[in-house]
Amino acid sequence: MMILDKAEEIYNEADIIMNAGDWIVLKLTGNITQSMASLPYDYDGTPSPPIDFWIELDPRLKNVYSKLKGPIINIDEVAGYLTEEYQKKLSLPRIPVTAGTVDATVVIPACKVAEDKKLVLTMGTSTCHHVLSKKYIECLGVAAKKGGAIPGLWAYGTGQSSVGDLFDWFVKKSVPPDYYSKAKEENISIHDYLSRLAAPLKPGESGLLAIDWFNGNRLEYLDADLSGLIMGMNLSTKPEEIYRAYIVATAFGTRHIIETFEKGGVEIDDVIAAGGQPNKNKMLMQIYSDILNRSIKIPRAAQPCCLGSAIFASVGAGYYTNLAEAVDKMAHLEDLYYSPIKENIEPYSNLYKQYKKLYSYFGTSKESIMKILKDIKVEITKCKYFYK
Repeated sequence: MMILDKAEEIYNEADIIMNAGDWIVLKLTGNITQSMASLPYDYDGTPSPPIDFWIELDPRLKNVYSKLKGPIINIDEVAGYLTEEYQKKLSLPRIPVTAGTVDATVVIPACKVAEDKKLVLTMGTSTCHHVLSKKYIECLGVAAKKGGAIPGLWAYGTGQSSVGDLFDWFVKKSVPPDYYSKAKEENISIHDYLSRLAAPLKPGESGLLAIDWFNGNRLEYLDADLSGLIMGMNLSTKPEEIYRAYIVATAFGTRHIIETFEKGGVEIDDVIAAGGQPNKNKMLMQIYSDILNRSIKIPRAAQPCCLGSAIFASVGAGYYTNLAEAVDKMAHLEDLYYSPIKENIEPYSNLYKQYKKLYSYFGTSKESIMKILKDIKVEITKCKYFYK
């Protein structure tokens, strides 16, 4: 759709349109394939959504499926073998190459997950939430694709479009120089310094409450025009209190996502968190465990994306007979995990009720203040450009 809108002539002249992962596989093997991980196809190879949907969206898309070429293969299937050119470039023998996949979903097997009812949080600059299920259920604001993460299972996915990015923005733009000086004196990162100051705070002690939409909302609203919010500040508010409030807001966002999954009928028994955030910030993970009122497990792999890719490749290469066996042998969880602190559960639940009020007020209103402010900004920006 974006190619069509931005460069219609390129769309019209293109014989093949493919995902970047499929293009890399093409370069390595010389074969054109379509990975089930990222294509608009059902598990049986039927185009989904049907072509009528695309025509209704834009009549110029009537030929969109004719531009997707090559056999459709599962993530753990071999797309081809390394060409002579890349054998030389990579100093490798003629090894098999499996289908391309997606960074967020490839983490799932590295979290020792190959079955249903387990939620995997891939926490980095944003957070992706994936749950596997044996059955198809319509769930508001949640994408579902059979075979998109683990062959044979439905993968339900949604996310928060800024988590790590929000924390990074705050420390770069809003933390005073003396905090950096003190962190440097102690030879720790600014994130570690803020976390150390924020850790002793009790739930609600700062009087702050935030909404985590700093890069829009990706659940039921699917709205990039929604924005972040923090309230309760006064002249005594400290940077570490704001930092913690943003962490709490992202945890509230994850709780809302879990509730949406479960309300839609997607069952969740376990939560596993992978990515950069779980390995870097113990305070953050404890807050998440308290707010979700669930234990959170952590994969042992320092690079879960790499391990997940290796797991799929091991099955494709025939080293293991199936994915469940590969996951059992190759993936491991840490012995230690995060459990909710009993006295924090109720205070966070009370704060979460207030978060949901803000969530509904700013997200569902047809005249949302956030949208009005965005419109004003756009209009004024146009004026500024005019006077330049």
